[in-house]
Amino acid sequence: DAPDATLLYDAGAIDALDGGAAMIRRELWRLGRHRADWIIISHLHLDHYSAVPELLMTGSVGGLIVSDNFSLDAGGRALEMIAIRRGVPVLHIGEGDRLRLGSWQLRVISAHGSQRPGPPISTNNRSLVLEVKGLRHSLLLAGDAEGPLLASSLASGPIDLLLLPHHGSPSEGLADWISRLAPIGWLAARRGPLPPETVTALAVSSLQPRADTDSSSRIDATDPLPERLPLSMMSGEPASPCRRREGNRRWWLEASSRRFRISVR
Repeated sequence: DAPDATLLYDAGAIDALDGGAAMIRRELWRLGRHRADWIIISHLHLDHYSAVPELLMTGSVGGLIVSDNFSLDAGGRALEMIAIRRGVPVLHIGEGDRLRLGSWQLRVISAHGSQRPGPPISTNNRSLVLEVKGLRHSLLLAGDAEGPLLASSLASGPIDLLLLPHHGSPSEGLADWISRLAPIGWLAARRGPLPPETVTALAVSSLQPRADTDSSSRIDATDPLPERLPLSMMSGEPASPCRRREGNRRWWLEASSRRFRISVR
């Protein structure tokens, strides 16, 4: 969040009735915002976008940023149609693109396009990998990128904060990739502790797997927007991109940092 632009990278919770939209709307309201100016969807796995249909329907999104392969998937096409009908712009970006959104500068490190030759690429390895620079800090956001994408991404540090790829799951070459980025702190969106292999990869860069001690906080702000039916009870366009089961998982934010203080909700 910056004074002139609010960015949200991925928005989903597959065990929440509304895909996690209510939690996001309440947090935006707590910050004094009525919407996210831009939502960046890293890739089309449900836990990364299930809140987006509801956020679009309630006017809580200023624009969507997606990769140029986004519409290859039926869910991507459905989301784009909802956005278009709601008058929400959809910006397609590709590898090497640079954007300025308010105070934020974005550089697309990797975004496998629909025309790239070679063998089929997994959905995880079609993730948007972005470097984001704000007024004070820099972040690297990697979606669910795995070994092949990490190895091919031309990213180097130092950076302030790293979102560990694929919820902190172990991956080939992860330690070398983290070392190249030289992050000061890290985040992982996952349930429970990190796998031992990921802890070892962090240790190579002297990063410790420490949960934030202030991780329990309460949102007291009143959400002025109307409540809506949960996705599981909806018919029609809000739910159509989310008609897909990916297990019953719950993610939360685990944080470790030498210098950052992360409030986890």
